Amino acid sequence: MNKYLSIVKKYKRKNSNQYLITLKQGHPFKEDESVYIVSKNEFDKSNMDNISHENIISNLKTENDKLQTEIKELMEYKIKSQDLQDKHDKLLYQIISLERLNKNYLVALTKMEGLSFMNRLFNRVPKDIKALTDGSENIDKKG
Repeated sequence: MNKYLSIVKKYKRKNSNQYLITLKQGHPFKEDESVYIVSKNEFDKSNMDNISHENIISNLKTENDKLQTEIKELMEYKIKSQDLQDKHDKLLYQIISLERLNKNYLVALTKMEGLSFMNRLFNRVPKDIKALTDGSENIDKKG
């Protein structure tokens, strides 16, 4: 933006006042160019506002960079969290499977305790107990 500092002069002409803004040699304007005339105070205020806006923009860019970094970190944590959740789910499934197997063994032990002395002596194991200890789900309940 081209700017030029000049002084406003007041002249009395008949019954009215006239004002003159003189541009001395070396001004940045061309002949017949339209120019805006702004008071120095308003111009300085506008510049201060521009500087303030530039500072705000700079601060916002810095804040944006920080937020982008935090977003990347959060995405990494999310991926790690998802991996841990997957591992947790697998372990939970294994625990449930082991609990079922343990329950099957407890049922088999209970049935074995209920066998007669002769069945134990000759090592006769009912089919449903063999199925329980094998972990299969198809148990013959005739026992």
